[in-house]
Amino acid sequence: MLHSPIDNQKGTRKLLVDLLFKKGYCLCIPDPNLIKLQLEQVRSSWIQRFLLSKNTLEFSVVPMFMLIFIKNKCLTADQNKQLLELIEILISQAEVDTIDQIFFASNIQQMAWIYNQLAELISFTLEDFVSSDKNSKRIMTMAAAIELLFNKASLFTVTKFTLNTENNGFNILHKLFYSIAYESLHPTQIIYLSAISKKIIAKTTNFGIETLSFQIQRNGFSFIWSVLGTWLQLVFEPVNSNQFKVNHYTNLINCLFKKIHVEKLSSILLENEAKGYIIILRYLFFQQFRFNPFHYDLRESCHFKRWCQKIFSALSLQEIELILNNLSLLLSNDSHLSQNDRQQLMQNFFTYLLEFCHLQPLEMTRLRELQEQLEDRFFPSNEVIKFFKQLRVCCSFFNPAKLLSSNRSKKGEIFLYESNDLLIPECARLNTNYLTMK
Repeated sequence: MLHSPIDNQKGTRKLLVDLLFKKGYCLCIPDPNLIKLQLEQVRSSWIQRFLLSKNTLEFSVVPMFMLIFIKNKCLTADQNKQLLELIEILISQAEVDTIDQIFFASNIQQMAWIYNQLAELISFTLEDFVSSDKNSKRIMTMAAAIELLFNKASLFTVTKFTLNTENNGFNILHKLFYSIAYESLHPTQIIYLSAISKKIIAKTTNFGIETLSFQIQRNGFSFIWSVLGTWLQLVFEPVNSNQFKVNHYTNLINCLFKKIHVEKLSSILLENEAKGYIIILRYLFFQQFRFNPFHYDLRESCHFKRWCQKIFSALSLQEIELILNNLSLLLSNDSHLSQNDRQQLMQNFFTYLLEFCHLQPLEMTRLRELQEQLEDRFFPSNEVIKFFKQLRVCCSFFNPAKLLSSNRSKKGEIFLYESNDLLIPECARLNTNYLTMK
């Protein structure tokens, strides 16, 4: 008896439903080639409806199979490969609108399933990863499957996801950046977390990245400010330096900067009642004393200086004057700095202003006048400095060795076990709280 094309489609549909929604799918993954063959025999419109249909647990087919990576911790290498192929086939058959609906369709404890999936991936520790070859392959395959989903999702959906506009997740980039920076991870973990971070940044609109970057954290500064502070902490860290981690973190910051309009970057310096420029002083301070030899190539390659160039380029003279109103007071209030340190920091800060700010000739003249006024007002003249040096007076004003002297090694390196006002790590870094913004 011959079957009509319609009858064939009905049979195919039933077979697909039976294969993909059967009990025990966590243990017995359908053959990807068979699924591909069956999908080729039905209309695309039916496939889209099918991909959005849910099982008794309220999961559509793609999230259902993605969650196997979490539920089944005993997947073999062949099962991992088979599961990834199956997910790739299902995603390839989905239209962009279908993927967009899948993203936020299912909830786990009031959280969209995709946030839960990423949270699980990020939560894997170094011990989890190296505990067995089987476990590491399962984790890497899970990361690859997540990347496939982001590849197909629209800019609109990824932007919604990044900003958590539905309030059913968390600040995912914050969590990814924090994990890469501060968690003890295997190099492979750093690679796949960085790859997912780059994918999310690339598929989030420029406006979305700008909105996220300038969200205020609990420390009173923005996300991008805290990211830069974390970079400084990683680069000048006295122990457990990790060049591989720093390189990946640096590349992620470059990705963020490419998506932010240069005119908006200058607002970093004006954050928290015009005290955002502290981040620049921290960098200048670290550079001056060369705390850590491990990341010398990073410092010399001037990554941070290039970021400074972009940040300073759009500053107006009025904004500069606002910053300078409290620059000298901020330096003076830091009791750990010698007078010589304060003067050096101010001079270096003005060097950046004069080099990177795009001011008119008259405005540049005014800036130099402001520099002279501040230096004359807050620092002794060169003749006085020379006089005291000739007397060889043991004075902390001109003795940089007094700065964190208890933490200076025999080679003259300064370690950051104790912090002064410019070095508070709890302030100038990413906060551990990804859920709440100020």
